[in-house]
Amino acid sequence: MTQTRTAATAALLCSLALPAWAQDPNAEPENFAACLEEIEQRAAAAGVSEATREQVMPKLAWRPDVIALDRRQPEFTSSFARYFNRAVSERRIERGRELFAEHRDRLWELQQRYGVPGRYIVAFWGLETNFGSYLGDTPSLDALATLACDTRRSGYFRGELLAALQLLDEQGLGQQALRGSWAGALGLVQFMPSNYRRYGRDGDGDGRVDLFNSVPDALESAAHFLAELGWNATFERLEFIDAWIANGPPPVYWISGLFFPQAFLTGTLQNFARKNQFAIDQVSWNFNVRDTMTFANTKEAPVDGCYVTGFFLEGARWDYERHELTESRPKELYTDFPLFWLEPAKDREDPTEGVYLCPAYKTLTRAGTLSTTGHSTNFVMYLE
Repeated sequence: MTQTRTAATAALLCSLALPAWAQDPNAEPENFAACLEEIEQRAAAAGVSEATREQVMPKLAWRPDVIALDRRQPEFTSSFARYFNRAVSERRIERGRELFAEHRDRLWELQQRYGVPGRYIVAFWGLETNFGSYLGDTPSLDALATLACDTRRSGYFRGELLAALQLLDEQGLGQQALRGSWAGALGLVQFMPSNYRRYGRDGDGDGRVDLFNSVPDALESAAHFLAELGWNATFERLEFIDAWIANGPPPVYWISGLFFPQAFLTGTLQNFARKNQFAIDQVSWNFNVRDTMTFANTKEAPVDGCYVTGFFLEGARWDYERHELTESRPKELYTDFPLFWLEPAKDREDPTEGVYLCPAYKTLTRAGTLSTTGHSTNFVMYLE
């Protein structure tokens, strides 16, 4: 009898020690309203508009299903083999190849800008949402509010809820459309709200970052995210050189992948001079922009010289309609320069008008000075 009473007393004491949601998973914790009030005060201090706060905060609801999912995340409850086989299926791999081919030109541009190869960007997209086929259907603000007022990681999720409120103000996202994973991840590449704000990029040029409906926005944001995490392009240089060795000279040279592009350009001129038995000092470059060609769609090299890509413009951009340099867009510091043909020519006369001699450097740093020419050691050439 005593043992039975003792066991019953212990069970009662344990139940009293548990938080409300643990006793009844569907019960809203007593401090939920106070927690939301504190978060609203923090949002006001951070500049979230009164209209957004009044529209969102009173409607936030406790989600016991979110708490249950947080306690049994598949990354931690499944074996690696089971998780891998589900996440990396043959069908997903095949679909990834199809989308890589479909977006090849854009992915190459992103690789030039951010240094992240397109195959990794597509893999990121596929792993997060199966290429957009399922973005999640949990009301994101409710999920974030629930986790923000839970005891396990409240500090982190309070910051994410605040970031989500700021997104509503900044990007004009509708509260009803803000749906995603149980943990509050959003869009085609499942960014948490703080990452959405920090790494999101407008890839389609419409003036806003829409990671729910815009594939260009999602791909560029993923590339920017990976680059900012510290993506190392050294291996991509090695792959470029390895493919050159294995398959012969490529139709287009990624000049950003060359450690010493000056030597490559000099060697190209020397090859032309030897082929035609010209004196090397009689040979120089014609510059022919080929803004309808890309690295991906160019399959044959020119007869003489080389196609190159991988240059960037600072303080200007290329106008693809007028085929000339023009002013940069607002807040646009750097832009891709289109593919162009460096064509060797004998006894070329430099044009006297209608061109701009644009200095090209390997990096932004003007480190060192050459005693022979006075140029920076990072100087490559002048482009017309």
